[in-house]
Amino acid sequence: MSMRASFLGWIIGSLMSLVSLGAQAGENVLDRIQLLRSESFRACASILLSYDPYARTFDRAETDSYQSSLEKMAEVVSSPDLAGVKEEYSSFSSSIKALESSTQDASVFSVNDVLVAQARLIAAADKLYSWYFSDGNTVKRKLHELSLEKSKLLVIYQARPYGGVVNYPGVLLDENTLPSMDALITSDLEVLRKSIPESALELDDIQRSYAFVRPRILDVRKKFVADGVKYYLGRNIDRLDAIASKL
Repeated sequence: MSMRASFLGWIIGSLMSLVSLGAQAGENVLDRIQLLRSESFRACASILLSYDPYARTFDRAETDSYQSSLEKMAEVVSSPDLAGVKEEYSSFSSSIKALESSTQDASVFSVNDVLVAQARLIAAADKLYSWYFSDGNTVKRKLHELSLEKSKLLVIYQARPYGGVVNYPGVLLDENTLPSMDALITSDLEVLRKSIPESALELDDIQRSYAFVRPRILDVRKKFVADGVKYYLGRNIDRLDAIASKL
């Protein structure tokens, strides 16, 4: 009887270990999907910094930045778990190559093509994320969602000087968009402080960084500081994703 009980306990323990490993693998896939999403926004922000819609020129100064993002994205997309977004990644990468090929006469349509391809990539990645999430870690998801809000805010801000000539299709812009995103970011940070008190100090620092650039983002009368906003929001995005990867 004791041998049977011992054997049964071994089976149960093994099954629990497999379930745990499966859950951990699922969380790792979520982090890879998040890297794909974050880097695609970072690439778009760099491209918008490089483009002059009035001179129709594309500056190479940010090439290393968006190429680094593409390399990181290509690495995670090569995983079988992310096969569902490989086609959208290829379209996004191809749209950037098409823009690069016309640096001296870069049509605004080429830039918008990049943003459209990225929005489609995000939509596909979001579906894949939902499929893998199931009953996953809700705090991790909240961190990822907050990171995405800041990523969208970054791209919207970088597109501001173009006066509607360049549009990001992933967000419907009206007079309520930025205040709503700002309110969501603030409330999400407060929720996360309570959910993961061990990360409260880092979240406080993230909030201070956001507060520093917040007036520039919300008030269109403020001087446009693309590099500064890209630095502070980009660092916040990295830190939020890093906290999530530990969960």
